[in-house]
Amino acid sequence: MHTHLCYSDFFGDVIDAVDGLDADVTSLEAARSGMEVLPKLAAAGFVRGIGARCVYDVHSRRAPPTDEIAA
Repeated sequence: MHTHLCYSDFFGDVIDAVDGLDADVTSLEAARSGMEVLPKLAAAGFVRGIGARCVYDVHSRRAPPTDEIAA
């Protein structure tokens, strides 16, 4: 099972509920926050798979260069 959370800046507030979904992978959109949710997940003991699906802001007209996306 897979779940996806857009604008996951508030993911820390719902970790327990998301964990209760028993999804194998949760993909996150966290480009605007610089993926700062990842340490919060680790601190909460979240052990399910995480997919950083969006690594840049899809609402921006600016297309980041490849090296920025990779970073």
